[in-house]
Amino acid sequence: MDTKTILIIDDDPGYMQLVRQWLKENYKVAMVTSGSQAFRWFEKNTADLILLDYEMPVENGPRVFMNLRQKENIADIPVMFLTGNNDEAILEELQNLQHQGILLKTMSKDELVDKLSEFFSC
Repeated sequence: MDTKTILIIDDDPGYMQLVRQWLKENYKVAMVTSGSQAFRWFEKNTADLILLDYEMPVENGPRVFMNLRQKENIADIPVMFLTGNNDEAILEELQNLQHQGILLKTMSKDELVDKLSEFFSC
């Protein structure tokens, strides 16, 4: 079985390190802290899933998402949004985007691992 690659785009290195620890047994995990770093990363790499932080300085998650969808080699890669905020306004903003889910940053390791294995088994 091929090991799936997940790219995390998040401005919080501490959170990314935690998620990488949780996932490294089952997945290859790459991390970048901005949309522009993600585009540079994709010049030489690809991913099976992008975990994209909703709230980031400079370019927020929805803007990075729209930019990713403009690039031919990245446009079809599934994206799940990460958010620390279960706000209705966020959920409403994201409902019009073609994403594969919204993951709360407060979820436990087991919840995250279960969500991702469920996603990859479909």
